[in-house]
Amino acid sequence: MLPVCILIIGVSLLLLQIEFVVTADEEIFRSPALRLSAKPDELRKDLLGRLVVVEHKSGYSRKGKAYLRHEMQVLLTCLLLESLGSRIKRGEVNYGGDHKKILIPWNGRMRTKAEAARLRVLEILEREGEDKGLVCSDPGFCQKCPYREECRP
Repeated sequence: MLPVCILIIGVSLLLLQIEFVVTADEEIFRSPALRLSAKPDELRKDLLGRLVVVEHKSGYSRKGKAYLRHEMQVLLTCLLLESLGSRIKRGEVNYGGDHKKILIPWNGRMRTKAEAARLRVLEILEREGEDKGLVCSDPGFCQKCPYREECRP
């Protein structure tokens, strides 16, 4: 009887790892209340209906870790989708340059981190004015950015 129970538990755990792609780079999500919008590269859903927010990057990871700006992109997308009623499992950043998949947990600590970043950005926008148009202060990031013409005219 014990081997059967272990087999059932093992199969159950495997089923929880199955995820299906539900959208790929096509839908823009918005929350006027949070003043956030996002267009995730990919959303996957597990068998319990929880979402995995995935961003694909063509470059390399930072020594096997996600860059802070990429982590924050995923966390703010998680925050946004959760505010719209979705249940979030985790985030993920996939780096094509070194084929690294970085898992980003979604829990109370990460939610607090995302909310603090969102409030900080709103504070800067209020102080500096939203009409500046600049997303970042480092022009080095702009060279490969597809939005550079709109952002830095």
